[in-house]
Amino acid sequence: MPLLIILAVAMAYQIQFVVVYTPLYKTQAKKSNRPSEGNSFTLLVSNVRMENDEKERFLSLVKRYNPDILMITEPDQGWAASISKLDGDFPFSVKYPLSNTYGMMLLSKLPLTESAVNFLAKDDIPSIFTRFTLPSGSIINFFGVHPEPPQPGTDTYERDTELLIIGKKIKESGNPTIVAGDLNDVGWSVTSKL
Repeated sequence: MPLLIILAVAMAYQIQFVVVYTPLYKTQAKKSNRPSEGNSFTLLVSNVRMENDEKERFLSLVKRYNPDILMITEPDQGWAASISKLDGDFPFSVKYPLSNTYGMMLLSKLPLTESAVNFLAKDDIPSIFTRFTLPSGSIINFFGVHPEPPQPGTDTYERDTELLIIGKKIKESGNPTIVAGDLNDVGWSVTSKL
């Protein structure tokens, strides 16, 4: 009997964390089936995996979906050269390819302003900040990020620092903001037998 009481209390405690992701909880964003003319845009986010050689397949994917904004994580110089074929379709860009799997590129059909590559948490992990202007004239803040993945058994404070800094900037600006990229919200580990 005491074990059942403990299990019931544990379940009730865990349900409070899960219920917000169910239909039982009020949604925060209103649903819309129709785009608002001048205030709509499309965004495609892709981690190309630096060692991936299927560059033409990726370019076909971009051509098929034809986004207004394209956020790419993990491009190295080889990927940057291949992606340069898209420059005619995306006249605005922020490019920072790296060979450490943390390169980033943002390509846009919409005008970009105040663009910057920042190093908020580590000297070798960039993030992108920019503002893009919608056809209506509305300005949207954009943060492109690729923080380190969490490692099982280690503190996540350092890797979460970048997201905390960005969260503070968003709160201070009060502007509509998008945070996109490879958020590395799950960790994995590789084990082997010796």
